Amino acid sequence: MPPETLTTLEQVKIPENKKELQHALGLLVFGKKHIPYFSIIARPLYDLTHKRAAWDWTPVHEEALKLLGFEAGVYQALGPIHLTDPFQIEWGFAVHRASIHTWQKGLEGPTCPLGFFSHSFKDTEKQYSTWEKGLFVVTLALQEAGKIYTETIYNFARVLRPVLAGTPPPMGVVQQETVRKWYAQLQHYSHTYQVEEGTSRILQIQDKSSVPLEKEAPSTYIRKAPPYEPQLKNVWFTDASSKREGRVWKYRAVALCVSSGEQIITEGEGSA
Repeated sequence: MPPETLTTLEQVKIPENKKELQHALGLLVFGKKHIPYFSIIARPLYDLTHKRAAWDWTPVHEEALKLLGFEAGVYQALGPIHLTDPFQIEWGFAVHRASIHTWQKGLEGPTCPLGFFSHSFKDTEKQYSTWEKGLFVVTLALQEAGKIYTETIYNFARVLRPVLAGTPPPMGVVQQETVRKWYAQLQHYSHTYQVEEGTSRILQIQDKSSVPLEKEAPSTYIRKAPPYEPQLKNVWFTDASSKREGRVWKYRAVALCVSSGEQIITEGEGSA
């Protein structure tokens, strides 16, 4: 991060309204790769920018804003990247956010940060179980590392085995196909790179997983999908149209029951 950019971040004034807060967050977003746990730290600030949120600046918001600027200064320099050296990936998630940290240590010198990635869970993603969130986030972590080719990728924040050993959802669950897609992506990265697992750690931002560590994962999670069985009972197709005759609008609406062939037709005056 250029020194002048860092100076600008350090000189950000305490916002007095939502517009000024949005401007401050806009400056910080450009440097979010230098800020670990960006989405988690910035959450109270983003909550304050919501349209229906009342403006109430508290010490919590002030501390979050100062911490974001401080973290950007701590990790001002990222890299350099050595393509032949292994990556170290640290990943974790809370209820609403996920964070992924990538590091690299060559033959000499200290471990250098390569970047920090944050993801805010969508409404549907917030409903995932701990196992599903872990599977989703570790897939994102390997995707981020896969953007730069390397011979070996280490994951040392949490091992892959507890996630891969999770019980797939039962047949008929909407989330099932998404889970199988995640497994397919993990298997792809496992064959493309040399993925090694480090020591398991539980970070403060992570949910404690109830998945047993000793359970061995099966050789593959790709299974044949069940045959498609259409359920036509109580399925209706509807359509409607309207036209103007002189100064009067007339409409015609039709409903067709697929299973029985029953038709319901209504006509009248109006445009609906």
